[in-house]
Order: sequence, then structure tokens, then C-alpha cells
Amino acid sequence: MNFDNSQFEPYLTLYHDKLINYYPGHPIHDQIATAETAYRLQPGKPYIDYTVRNIDGQLVPISTLTKGKVALIDLWASWCGPCRSHSIAMIPVYEKYKDKGFTVIAIARERNRQAMENAAKKDGYPWQSLLELNDENQVWRKNGAGNAGGAMYLIDRDGTILSTSTDAEELEPIIRKALNID
Repeated sequence: MNFDNSQFEPYLTLYHDKLINYYPGHPIHDQIATAETAYRLQPGKPYIDYTVRNIDGQLVPISTLTKGKVALIDLWASWCGPCRSHSIAMIPVYEKYKDKGFTVIAIARERNRQAMENAAKKDGYPWQSLLELNDENQVWRKNGAGNAGGAMYLIDRDGTILSTSTDAEELEPIIRKALNID
């Protein structure tokens, strides 16, 4: 499902026109900038770059994991039933297109690694999950997911967001088109 966030535009205009220069250096300005970037994560716009820990524990830019691929960024958590259902539904789609240039980059928001590993094993994810431990890199905030369990962003080879849907049936034709299969 794609959300219409246009109700935020008047507030952003007010901030930029009247408030941005008050208390320079105050951390609220960084928080607003991050929220504004997340607000703009919509189809047709570029996906953001941020760092995340890879499976070896090294911080890497997300762009290095998606470059040149049609990629689904799957923000999920072991404690989020809807997130896990959406991820499970993507397994057949992933299996069908993984050898044609499609990948899933799953990032689990957890308090400990074991919860992620247990959930991924139970649900049978064929892809590796990266770990966002205790909001270390603020991945959910940067993606506008706030305290929600997760979100999905389908991005094209050039980093353009194709969809923010979490529905595998909606995503599959978009994936096929991005892979030039149709």
C-alpha cells in the first residue's frame, strides 16, 4: 500500500520558511531533516543511503548491497506478526527471480541476535537478514517506520523506489517489469 503523506507539506513549508534558523546546531534540526527525508521515500524518488551491519558485523552502506539489482528492502522484526507474514509471502517471489537480478535485503529490528535467527529459521527465509540491534543505526527512523514493526521498499537497479507495498501479489508484476521479463 502506498501512503499519501501530502498533509505534511504545510508543516515542512512552515519549518523551512520560519523555523529552520532558530537555535542553529540544536539536535531537533537533524531529527526534522531525517524525518523529512523519510517522508519523501515514495515511488519515483531515490531511495536513501545509510549504514547497516552486514552478517560479519561490519558497517556497510545499504547502496553497496543494492547496486545494480532490483532489490526489496524488507524491514522486519521477530515480534511483528504482519512483517513476518509479508516476508513469508515474498519467499516464492524471491525463489522465482533470485537468479534474474532480484534480491531481498532483510534488516531485522531486534534487541538480540537470537530472536532474529530463531524467527528467520522458523519462517524459512532463504535470504540473510542483517541486524539492526537496539536501533543502533536508526534504520527505522531513517525509513519513516518510527515504532512500527517494519516496511518494504522495492527499488530499481538505479536506486529509484518502485513501490512501498508489502503485498507480494502487487510487487511481483513490478519486479517482473523491472527485470525486463514482461
